[in-house]
Amino acid sequence: MGQECRRGKDCAERTPVYSSTGERTSWTPALTFAPLCGGCRRTLACSLAELPAAVEAVSLEQIPTLEIVYRTDDCNGGGNIHPPIPINTHFDAVTRLIDHELSAWAEFVAEYIRLPWSSKWAEMSRPGDRISKACTLLARHLDDFLAIGDREYRARSLGENPWTGHDPRTTRRDASDWWCVLDGPAAGIRLIDLHRACKEITGAIATTRLTTLCRHCKRRTLNRDYTRNLITCSNCNDSMSDRAYEQHERDLVDGLIASC
Repeated sequence: MGQECRRGKDCAERTPVYSSTGERTSWTPALTFAPLCGGCRRTLACSLAELPAAVEAVSLEQIPTLEIVYRTDDCNGGGNIHPPIPINTHFDAVTRLIDHELSAWAEFVAEYIRLPWSSKWAEMSRPGDRISKACTLLARHLDDFLAIGDREYRARSLGENPWTGHDPRTTRRDASDWWCVLDGPAAGIRLIDLHRACKEITGAIATTRLTTLCRHCKRRTLNRDYTRNLITCSNCNDSMSDRAYEQHERDLVDGLIASC
C-alpha cells in the first residue's frame, strides 16, 4: 500500500475527502513507496529549475528608485546625499533563506555522493552563481538528495526568530546560534515552499497539475492556479472556480458509483 506523501495536504496528487452531505472536508495525500509522490517529485524538480531565475526576479522587485535623495536640513544648509529607500526586508529574507538552504544541502549532497565541493568557494562566490550551481547539483542528483537522512545545520527562517517554523523537538540552541535537523525530503518540501514564496512576490502564476479529468476534453490536463484560485485546462482552455471544480469532482464520483 505504501505510505502517504510527506507533503500532506499540499501533495500534488492529493484527493478530496467528502462528508455525507457532499461537502469537501479535507484532502488525502497520495500513497507512495517513496517519501514524495511522483507529482511532488516533479514539483521539486521544477522548483530547482526555476529557483535561480525566481530569486533574480525577487531581487529586481526590491531594487529601490535610482534617484538620489538630497536633503538640506543640516545646520549649514548644505546638501547631504542619503542612500536610496531601504530594501524590502521580506523580499531580502526570502532570497537569503533560499541561498542558505541551497548552499547547505548542496554541500550535504556533494558529501553524500563524494563529489568535490568547495564550501570556501561557495561562500566567496556571488549569490546568483552560488544558487545556480547548487540548484544544478541538487537537480542532477535528485534521488540522492531525497535519500539523505537527518542532517543538522544552522536554523534560519522567514520569521523574526531563526527557529520559527522548525520542529521544536529537533531544534536546539548552541552558544549564540540555533541549529535544526532536517532530512532530504523535508528540505525538498522547504525549497518547494520557498519557490512558491518567490512566485507570490513577483506575481507569477503558481500552478499545480491535477489528476482529475477535464469535464470537456476528458484529458488529465487540469492545472490549479493558486494566485487566482482558478482551475484551467491546458488542452481545451476550459476554466472553472474552486466551487465548480468541487462539483465536477462530486459528479465524477457519483458517475463511478452509478456504474458499479
